Amino acid sequence: MKRNPVNLTRSVFLWAMLGIICGLFGASYWIFLSYMMVGFEHFSGFSLLIIMPLAGLLIGLLIHWLGNPGEIGLIIDNIHLNGGRLPMNENPSMILSSLISIASGGSAGPEAPMVQVTGSIGTWLADRFQLRGEALSCSTSKLH
Repeated sequence: MKRNPVNLTRSVFLWAMLGIICGLFGASYWIFLSYMMVGFEHFSGFSLLIIMPLAGLLIGLLIHWLGNPGEIGLIIDNIHLNGGRLPMNENPSMILSSLISIASGGSAGPEAPMVQVTGSIGTWLADRFQLRGEALSCSTSKLH
């Protein structure tokens, strides 16, 4: 039996869709972060003593209003112990607080938001296509 080398199975289709969606998110995040960093470059010297605490206050208020953004240790535990499931409800807080923190000179990096958001997008997509078991774990951990 001759096999087609370009066999687009359901899994390949879902992985491609996940890659496109997460790639668009990552590019959007990076572009928005770049613009924010350019905006914060205008501050130097004494003004940083005002801007950085204000950014910290804004981050604290965002976390208070939107909820806990999650922690990378818990995200990794969810990937390993919770079948790869990551909730979407922590994404707004994680995205906004990380953008402000990184752009204003905080020590955080974009890795945690990328892992959390792309993993939760994978969980969301797996739920939409009713994936269970190994198929669910593969779809939510492909990007990690």
